[in-house]
Amino acid sequence: MNNKNSNGFTLIELIVTITIMGIIGLMVYPNLTSVIRENEEKKLETYKDSIENAAKIYVRDYEEDWPQGEDCIIIEYERLKNLKLVKDYNEKGVICENYGKHKIEVKVIKEGNKYTYETSLTCKKNSRTIIDSNIESNKLCGTITE
Repeated sequence: MNNKNSNGFTLIELIVTITIMGIIGLMVYPNLTSVIRENEEKKLETYKDSIENAAKIYVRDYEEDWPQGEDCIIIEYERLKNLKLVKDYNEKGVICENYGKHKIEVKVIKEGNKYTYETSLTCKKNSRTIIDSNIESNKLCGTITE
């Protein structure tokens, strides 16, 4: 007598299904991690833009404080933060360095009535650098601190 219960899956069917799901997972994982990294980079680029926009607001509101005879200034991040123009980047595991050669600051160069902005920002996650933008011009400028 052949009593076959047709209500369940056989062991072979389960193994094949799990194997196929594992293969699909292995194909999706690299794409998923690259999408996550790209998202982190885009968020930090947006944060960098917000720091630069804060510097633009600062220059607009405090233009009369521009040092006499200077054609460029460096606005330190702490100054922008103290004026509540920008907030700390608050993402779990991401550290934006603000010391030594990795200071967060904006160099503003004045050419007539036109301003050019260069932002320095370095952020890391698990010792992997996500964003590292430095001020490119070597022009010496006065610094506006807290």
